[in-house]
Amino acid sequence: MGVSCCDIICIEKGLVMKIDWKSKQTRFTVAILVVILVPILWNQGKTVITGLLTSYLMSQPKTVEVATPMAQEIKPEYSTTGRIEAQKSVDVIARVSGWLQERYFQEGDKVKKGQKLFLIEPDEYNLAAQTAKARVNENSAVYNNSEIDLKRAEQLLKEDLVSREYYDNALTQRNKNRASLDGALSDFHKAKLNLSYTNITSPMDGRIGKANVSVGNYVTPSTGVIAQIYTTNPMKVIFPMKSGDFIEIKRYYKENPNDNSTLSVLLGLSDGSTYEKEGNIEFVDNKVDENTGTVTLRAVFENPDELLVPGDYVNVKIRVNHPQKVMLIPQSATKTDVGTGYYVWTVKDGKAVKKDIVVNENYKNNWIVEKGLNWDDVVVMKGIQDIYKTGQPVKTKKYVPEEKTEKKN
Repeated sequence: MGVSCCDIICIEKGLVMKIDWKSKQTRFTVAILVVILVPILWNQGKTVITGLLTSYLMSQPKTVEVATPMAQEIKPEYSTTGRIEAQKSVDVIARVSGWLQERYFQEGDKVKKGQKLFLIEPDEYNLAAQTAKARVNENSAVYNNSEIDLKRAEQLLKEDLVSREYYDNALTQRNKNRASLDGALSDFHKAKLNLSYTNITSPMDGRIGKANVSVGNYVTPSTGVIAQIYTTNPMKVIFPMKSGDFIEIKRYYKENPNDNSTLSVLLGLSDGSTYEKEGNIEFVDNKVDENTGTVTLRAVFENPDELLVPGDYVNVKIRVNHPQKVMLIPQSATKTDVGTGYYVWTVKDGKAVKKDIVVNENYKNNWIVEKGLNWDDVVVMKGIQDIYKTGQPVKTKKYVPEEKTEKKN
């Protein structure tokens, strides 16, 4: 049996199926298939073509702007965060127990050394002092009488009118009475001391904070701090410094023994301003904190206007006052990797090479590079977004900083 070109032959177990292409149902079915298959085939083809085009374009060398690292003489700065502390601070604590009767200061005021701050009800302690004084008078009279008896016994013993035992008894009694008088005097001095403690005075000049106990409350030494006084001028700032930065500064001064310049300590206040006075380092800890890898330092600042307040946090900059040559690259030329930190792309023999770097401080939108780059390295300054792997071919042209471009225009 013959089959025409308009027939679809389905041979299965010797069977042949013949389709009638002239029927409306067949043409409708074919139309539906065309509507479904054509978009699918078009999208598949488009994806393949786009992939081939992208692959071709990426294989072409990208043009990037390159330059060697910039050299600059700057005064190195090291940034950290510090906390302000008073040069001196005193916790005011009650030394005797009693009802708080008076408060003589306004919270937040300046106080002078010896100024009265609180009064604990003194009646009980005044009475105890009077009682102790009476015991002193009593024991003093007994002692004086025993002293007379001893002198009499001594004279009688010389005249051989009394026995030695009589004299020894008089001496013993005199000594006992003297010990009793000494005990009474001690109790009297203690009673007077406790009475004086009912007047709580300031131990130094400074500014007093809020009162932690109100008048009318019962206070004891175990009540704790009832007020705090701190000096206002000068102030201390305690701050940590990375051990690497600390070693770098020490090494510089060791290698330059004739450099008599000192370190400047500058403060950035919480309102964004810079504190006008520089500080002097007065203390450097003798060890590195094993938990933070930092060394603790303390600087002293004059504080005549009381802008520095204890407990406040400030930004601290430690500046070496002798210019040093450093390597700079724009921050925009760097990228970061979770595992290795900062890196740059360099160009060698027309191909991109990734280099990990160690940076220190930010200087006018540039990183100060400490490790990872050589002065003759050709660094990609612009176009790093077009580089995606080491060994990628690139074309280069000279990098022109934006500032210079603006001047030409």
